[in-house]
Amino acid sequence: MKDPYTIINLAFAGIIGIVFLYSGIFSSAEDNHPVPCVHKELTGEDCKTCGFSNAFSEMVRGNLKEARAFNPIAPSVFVFFLLQFFLRGIFLSLYGWFPAQKKSIILADKILSVTLFFYTFRQLLIFW
Repeated sequence: MKDPYTIINLAFAGIIGIVFLYSGIFSSAEDNHPVPCVHKELTGEDCKTCGFSNAFSEMVRGNLKEARAFNPIAPSVFVFFLLQFFLRGIFLSLYGWFPAQKKSIILADKILSVTLFFYTFRQLLIFW
């Protein structure tokens, strides 16, 4: 059985891949996204992430201007997930190639991922 670090990285890469696949299958032009915004359904008001599904669909298609029109934060979040998708592969490769450095590789992964997360999601994490 593989160790937890490998399993977690593969799971994250898989989930991110599914998000990109979802974004590619469903189109903002056809407005056929099957998952509605729960906040908007309950309150009738947009939340800070309203438009992300449509924006991600546009980003997958290379339409940055259209993506920003759906939600100006979404393109940076999309890039975060794209970076994380590739970082999972890079860190897993390093983890396998340099077994004596596993703890250092995990620490570098944590520091880089947490830093990227807080930088990317800073506008969504402000509650006041």
